[in-house]
Amino acid sequence: MAQGIPEEVMMNAALIKELADVAKDMALLQGVLMRTQETPNSSELVSHAPFTLFPSPVPKAVFVQALAVQTHYNTLMDKISRDTEFLQEALESTIAVDDFTAKLFRIHQQILKEGRSQSIVLGLNRSDFMLDQRDGQTASLKQIEINTIAASFGGLSSRTPDLHRLVLKVAGRLEESQRILDNNPAAGLAGGIAKAWELYGSER
Repeated sequence: MAQGIPEEVMMNAALIKELADVAKDMALLQGVLMRTQETPNSSELVSHAPFTLFPSPVPKAVFVQALAVQTHYNTLMDKISRDTEFLQEALESTIAVDDFTAKLFRIHQQILKEGRSQSIVLGLNRSDFMLDQRDGQTASLKQIEINTIAASFGGLSSRTPDLHRLVLKVAGRLEESQRILDNNPAAGLAGGIAKAWELYGSER
């Protein structure tokens, strides 16, 4: 059962269907979209990206902790990306069985062989956490992964607060809808790209 959502909402099948339809329409209007697996190169055929019908409440202390550690995680990832020996050892077994990782590592080795041609490096990372809360214990964060390839979902997650606010309003949960914080990682990603462009000295 969705945490914080009362049973009378969750057990009302007609309401849940209505909320799902409203949410899917809102996702299409807000651009929470993905190309379909069947037609991955078509811009005409799209579907809504996966999302939860209701938002997941997170204790404020845990949320603040996630924000506080993010710069440290990103710095750690940057240092790891520059440690070839560590990468070789850590990825050795993965490279042996995963062609995608092997190709990425070969690109890394080729860049090192040719020599780095620029001093400006930009990392666009996405940290995934899960909330661990056991009976009678304080909630804590569990790091699931740091993703350096699918960071584009920042653009989609910038749109989901409005989607969840609407769902809660339609469900008659106005007070809960007003507690949802704005979330705009797309602005941070765009700001990082703009800063890298500025530091790189591009004229275009």
